[in-house]
Parts: sequence; structure tokens; C-alpha cells
Amino acid sequence: MTLLQKVSEISFLHKAWIKLNRSNKNSRGYTNVSIADFERTLEVNIKQISDELISQQFQFSKIKGATISKSDGGLRPLRIPEIRDRLVLKAITLILEEELTIKFNLDNRYSFAYQSDKSIAKAIKQLKDYYQEGYNIILEADIVKFFDTVDREKLLKNIKENISDSSLNLLLDEALNQEIANVAELENKGIYEDLFKSTENGIPQGNPLSPLFANIYLSSFDEMAAKNDLKLIRYADDFVILCRSIEDAKVAYNLSRIEIEGNLGLSIYPLVEDKRQHINQKCSKIINVKNQKFSFLSIRFDGHKTWVREEKFENLISKIRNICSPLNGEDNLSLLDNLVKLKNLLEGWIAAYHFADIESQAKAIDSFTNVYLHRLFSRYNLALKKNHLRKTKLYKKNHQPYGINNNQRKYIGVPFCVDILKRVRKK
Repeated sequence: MTLLQKVSEISFLHKAWIKLNRSNKNSRGYTNVSIADFERTLEVNIKQISDELISQQFQFSKIKGATISKSDGGLRPLRIPEIRDRLVLKAITLILEEELTIKFNLDNRYSFAYQSDKSIAKAIKQLKDYYQEGYNIILEADIVKFFDTVDREKLLKNIKENISDSSLNLLLDEALNQEIANVAELENKGIYEDLFKSTENGIPQGNPLSPLFANIYLSSFDEMAAKNDLKLIRYADDFVILCRSIEDAKVAYNLSRIEIEGNLGLSIYPLVEDKRQHINQKCSKIINVKNQKFSFLSIRFDGHKTWVREEKFENLISKIRNICSPLNGEDNLSLLDNLVKLKNLLEGWIAAYHFADIESQAKAIDSFTNVYLHRLFSRYNLALKKNHLRKTKLYKKNHQPYGINNNQRKYIGVPFCVDILKRVRKK
């Protein structure tokens, strides 16, 4: 059986559907077909895709160009495929993982992104373990525009040479060269040339193949770390190397630069040793967490405790506010829908960061939630009795607005973050 035949099997496409990220049922490509829409006629859709693949008539559609905000205030370009395309891309990803994981040693002790048994939590645990072993100096580095500057032809050549047959080659080429459907819209926003036209030769972010391709492309970097016994922790293109001294960190940086720039044809941000230059400059840094702020993968670490970066915390508070008190003052959801939406948001955030020392942040989130719940009820003209309210102290706020009290909170279906945290940690 060829690789294409295996991808075409209805049972395998079902397996890919289960593995596909379907958390946002409203997610959709340019034609506006959502995950929920596709799922309503799933069997018919999968049969049609299977037939098209077997007959080699399957064609990828144009993708939707979109952007998300980056932590530095910039915009990250995304190329969002149609749902049917995502399913095929996920199936191809599963096949390639079977074929290439051992050949490229992807399941190694340095890489923590985009693998079922790896996670941010495990990356942070490894960071703490190395630190406790005496590796107290941290080289924090980043590859310049990694996804945009990967040598796509070199990557595809390497993949094709290491899979068992060539039946997927045409689909692989087409998967990385999907045209953008909404070019005019992006041009009107003034972002097409800088964010999309200039990045069309790398790995398209938003494509289900991209995470695997990133790990394959950087597998030689992991191999270099192994050969030199570096305490590397890599999450896609973000990485840190823990060292025993500043001199060791400089050596680690030079070894990284030789591999990343010399072998992979990418760029690493320059090493800036004067910490006064860190503020407004994107750079690689050597950090001693005892006297310098340090965060990795949105987690702050001070040598003892870990917690969520301020920006991520504030972003959550903004989302809570927007659910309960949207800027336009209106939305089409019922009170119950908004309460469910809020509950899911809190559950998801706590589950994502439960491994960190976030007890105090969980309490602070509960206080903000109580205040915004009061505003939510007011929007629906549900006046609360004064004994159901209390003045609430908020993190980094001087005023104390009214929020619902904790007794009232127990009856509205939005759990306390401190309780979610306890529950998640027991699992």
C-alpha cells in the first residue's frame, strides 16, 4: 500500500479528524464553511475526500490570510486552509510522523513542541530541573522570523528523500503553495506586502503540516545540542540553553549560531550582553534570574517559583471583560450563553497553566470575574440585592468596584479559579 493509498482510506481520514484541532467549532476558511458545518455531514464529506484522493483528483483550495497579535505588539501572518483541506493535511501529517519520527529523531529530550507526549508544562519542568542541578545561567535565544525564512525547497527535498515512496510528493508541493484568496482585503489593510508577500517562501503558519515541518527542519539543531551536551530546551523556534557560567553560555550561543546560520541558513538574534540594551531591542540574552527578569513560553521563573507572564494575565482579564461588558455594549448571546463562554474561558486558562505557581493569580482572576459578573447581570437588567455585592479589591487597581460576593458566585455556574486549579491538579 502506498502512502497516498493509506491517506485515502476512510478509516484513516476518520483518525485524522479525531486528531485535528476542532476546539473552535466556528473556525472557518475563506468559503466560510465552519468546523461545525463540515461535521454535520462528516461521513459524506470524508467519503468524497477519499474518492478524490484515490482518483488523484483532490485539489487544495485557496486559503484565507489573517493575522494575530504577537507579544511584541506586531502581527503574525496566518494562512488558514478550508476545513476539508485541514483534514487532508492532518492525515498527511500523521503519515509523515510515522515515517520520519525515528529517522529524524524527533522524539528527543530537547524538543517540547507539537508532540503528543510533550508540552509547555514539561518544558518548564525540565527548565526547573536543570536549574536545581546548578545550571543557573540561561541563554535565551530566538530565531529571526523562523517560519517565514525556512528554506522550503531544502526541507521538502529532505522529507521526500526519507519517506518510503513518492506518492505524496505532489500533494506536499501543493500543500505549501496554496494561494491566498483575500489578497485585495489584505492589500486594503496595508499588510499584504509586508506580512504575506514577503513570507510566501517559508513554512505557512496555520497549516497543520507546519509544526511537524518545523521540528524536522530543526532536528539537526537538536543533534548538535546532543553532541555538545548542551542543556537545550526548544519549543519550535524558541529555545533556551541552561549553563553553569556566563562563559559556557557564550560558547553555547556560538555553537547555536554556527548550526542555525551556517547549516540551516537561518538567522539568530545577536547576543547582547549589556542588559540595558535589552529593553527595546530584540536580541539573544544571557540571564541570571536572581537579578534579571526571565520568562520562557509565557512563564516567568525566578529560580524558585513559576507564574504566568503579566501580559498573558492581562490578556485574560481583557477577555473576561469583553464577555461580560463588551466594548459596543451589545452582543447576540443570551445571559446563559455568556456564562458558559466565561466558564469555558476560565477552565481553559487554568488547565493550560495549572503546572505553574498560579495560586495568587487564580485568586486575582476570581476577583476580576466577580466584578465583571456584576456588570454582566446589570446588562441584562438583573438587579442584585446589596447584600449580594461587596467592594472588591483588584490586582494593581486603586479603586474597589462592586462585585458579586462569593456566596452569590456559587449559584451562577461559573466556578472559582482556585477550585478549578485544585480539581485539575488532582487529575
